[in-house]
Amino acid sequence: MTINFTPLITALESAPILNNELCRVFHGRGHSIEALSHLNLDFYPPSLFLVSYDEIDDNTLNQLTETLWQWAQAHYPELITSLVYQQRAGVQSQNTVMFGALPNPHTVTENGIRFLVDLQSRQNTGIFPDMRSGREFVMANSEHGKVLNLFSYTCGFSLAAMQGGADHVMNMDMSKGVLKVGKQNHQLNGFDKGVSYLPHDILKSFGKLKKAA
Repeated sequence: MTINFTPLITALESAPILNNELCRVFHGRGHSIEALSHLNLDFYPPSLFLVSYDEIDDNTLNQLTETLWQWAQAHYPELITSLVYQQRAGVQSQNTVMFGALPNPHTVTENGIRFLVDLQSRQNTGIFPDMRSGREFVMANSEHGKVLNLFSYTCGFSLAAMQGGADHVMNMDMSKGVLKVGKQNHQLNGFDKGVSYLPHDILKSFGKLKKAA
């Protein structure tokens, strides 16, 4: 199978790697290049994170990751020190560190906000790079506001709201585990006041929301 990887390299060349911040490098899922529509490439400093939603044969995978790694080492060897591949086809995802090593704990920054991430053991890393514009909107429109963050996951939008000057944010998600990470994210950024967490099923908890309003 022959795939033209040039668009990925072109995306890397135009990506803001020097900012050393979390960013989406290539969004194949947008289907702008059909042959690469199964691939996403993100930068979680100091790692490139390649995701495939289709199975890739070993030869193609080796060619692709080697191409990306050679480019990274030729241009930003001090900023990009690892490359992780996530196979996301089928029911189970599998994450493999192809080159280098990951920091532990691993934190990334976006617009001055720090997030804990995990590129090895989970399907979702702890933050969604493609929602950056949404977090920037929340940050720009939250001053002195009360914000309800439903399906909050690890509280990325709450962090953006607090960074934007919100008076209070309520995070609601049925998973206590992701809310625990969200609380750690708030503590990591010094947002210890004005934040609350509700580990409940949103569709069954409207009464709790009304009482907290």
